[in-house]
Amino acid sequence: MEVNKNIVICSVLVIVTLLVVFNLDMFTGEATRQGMTSVQVVPDAIEAGDYINVHIEPGSRCAQRKILIYNVDRNFPVASYDRSRLGPWGGYRFCNPTVAVYKSWSTWHGNYSVWVKDIGSDTYVKVPIYIE
Repeated sequence: MEVNKNIVICSVLVIVTLLVVFNLDMFTGEATRQGMTSVQVVPDAIEAGDYINVHIEPGSRCAQRKILIYNVDRNFPVASYDRSRLGPWGGYRFCNPTVAVYKSWSTWHGNYSVWVKDIGSDTYVKVPIYIE
């Protein structure tokens, strides 16, 4: 009887441990995140020299900290913004919603796009912006 009791207790401990390990995202909030990172640029058209507000909702596996701004007409990156300046944590990714603010240059004119890398899919989410 004592042996059966020990087996039951050990089995329950193993099952609980496995549930915690494989469902850790439920305890850390990962389960509330869905799929891909979403990015919104507000406003989507600005005057040269104005601020670009990049609203980022990280996907299920977070987003890379570096935000890129590309000149679409030249297919050339004109700026990269490391979001690590906004928080005290290190690493190459962030997992909480954030707003990054970047001041455009007075020499920028035309079609641009903001790129944020979704870590889960290993692809960039690209959002167009027009700078007058």
